[in-house]
Amino acid sequence: FSEGWAAVKNETTGLIGFIDSSGKIAIEPQYTLVGKFNEGLAFFAILEKCNGGESRPNKMGYIDKTNNRVIVVPKKLAELYACCYFDGGEFRNGVAIMSVAEFGFDCNCRATIIIDKKGKVLNYSGHLLDTHDKPIKIE
Repeated sequence: FSEGWAAVKNETTGLIGFIDSSGKIAIEPQYTLVGKFNEGLAFFAILEKCNGGESRPNKMGYIDKTNNRVIVVPKKLAELYACCYFDGGEFRNGVAIMSVAEFGFDCNCRATIIIDKKGKVLNYSGHLLDTHDKPIKIE
């Protein structure tokens, strides 16, 4: 449990939601990946399958305890021509670190993004390419 909530997986669908400390479902299972709640927010990702059986994010960001998607990472990060690795860290002192990497046939791109609780990018390093091998600007 973190902040009184724990992730729970629906074994039939494979989707993840949250229960409160009494064991009651607080957020119905609907996410492929989740992080722990910290500072009132938790990372979420909804994945889609891509070639080779791997997955890439369709939507990802941070939810609050009312299941409001407070921060949604721009879809352009999910629309890369190959599959992605991604991770959303817990918020600490008002910031979180997200890591995104894209691995394609001729490409090895990665970025580390520091965001605040409004989703504003405070710092960013690395690079990612779009489907036309052009750099994606992370804002």
